[in-house]
Amino acid sequence: MSKPIKINFSVGGTPVVNYDGTSDFTTDTQEVCFNHVWSFQVEDNTTGGNPNYTIEVSNDGSTWTSYFNNAENIPLDESYEDNRLAFLYMRIVYNATGVSSGTVTFNLVLKR
Repeated sequence: MSKPIKINFSVGGTPVVNYDGTSDFTTDTQEVCFNHVWSFQVEDNTTGGNPNYTIEVSNDGSTWTSYFNNAENIPLDESYEDNRLAFLYMRIVYNATGVSSGTVTFNLVLKR
């Protein structure tokens, strides 16, 4: 039995673990080399506002689009999952939208 792969996204080369949730940011590009079943969940410790995130994908690392329309402006308390990931690259666009304090952590889990 193989174990799932857990990925924490980074911003500026620093893993996004308890990252400042008061400012908008886009994570670094994460290369995903295999077509996996995957799930995405955010650890939300923010206060105030209406923060959200968008999952973006690319096949060349420079032309980005949202994964699907329902992968745009996802509230932090909602997870996202799918049974395939055919794109080569993924990143997260975070919108703080009025957050007064707190942190966020983005977790991607790949399963075979």
